[in-house]
Amino acid sequence: MSSRSDLTRGRLRKQDKLHYRYPGAGGEGYLDVINRLRAVIVEVERMTDHVLLVGHRSVARVLLAYFKGLKREDVADLDMPLGMLYMLEPVRYPHIPSLPQPSFTTH
Repeated sequence: MSSRSDLTRGRLRKQDKLHYRYPGAGGEGYLDVINRLRAVIVEVERMTDHVLLVGHRSVARVLLAYFKGLKREDVADLDMPLGMLYMLEPVRYPHIPSLPQPSFTTH
């Protein structure tokens, strides 16, 4: 049976998943995950070889949204079915051949 506070938290999260932070020690929300993954994203962008990233769906949403060029506001609602594998491949911008910063495509 759910308590009244559980129902309130669930309603608050549903209203604004991006800004909701889970209560208690260690509780975090999407904005916390975004900030935590900044260093990971920098390292992935520097990679010249294959890399395997395994994480929870919230982490996968943040990474996929970033590499797809989505807005921060779209992260929490990005469709991420369970059991999916995403492959990102670095590609050069087609209109600027000398640009060293890769963008990514998903498969």
